[in-house]
Amino acid sequence: MPAVRLFVSGNRSQVGKSSVCLGILGSLLRSGFSPAEVSYIKPATQCTKATLVAEFCQRNGIRSQHIGPIVYYSGFTRKFLNGDTESSAEMLEKVRVAVDAIASGDVKICVVDGVGYPAVGSICGVDNAALARAAGAAVVLVAKAGVGDAIDSFNLDASWFLARGIPVLGAIYNLSLIHI
Repeated sequence: MPAVRLFVSGNRSQVGKSSVCLGILGSLLRSGFSPAEVSYIKPATQCTKATLVAEFCQRNGIRSQHIGPIVYYSGFTRKFLNGDTESSAEMLEKVRVAVDAIASGDVKICVVDGVGYPAVGSICGVDNAALARAAGAAVVLVAKAGVGDAIDSFNLDASWFLARGIPVLGAIYNLSLIHI
């Protein structure tokens, strides 16, 4: 049976997607999954430095790739528009191959970490919905805490994925962003 693939997206940058991924991975281990049954990948990123998730995976023997095939560097969009990068299809195929590899073998659950907000990369055809489709994953949205704006943002962001045929399982509202 192929691994369940869960794509964690956010309604904006720095909302806590990677922290939620870390929490999911830790919870899976605590609930009885072995490290060999869990994997993690961040197929597109804007940052190439090691993350807490990467360190956690390494320390716990979880198969992971914290810098995937797509790195959005300064000038990436301009180079793409000028035809100086791989095509959208080529980049998405690399994502598919990378996720398939990290989710293979004994892996039962693969956590796929999104980048920025749902439409990041859309000008290049590699937004989070395209990444989730390439990964074969359903989406969980991470959103800021609150009620009105938080729910409104979820509805808007979920519609981005749903319009592209990507299932949205629900939302996690990150209460750690509240300043008391």
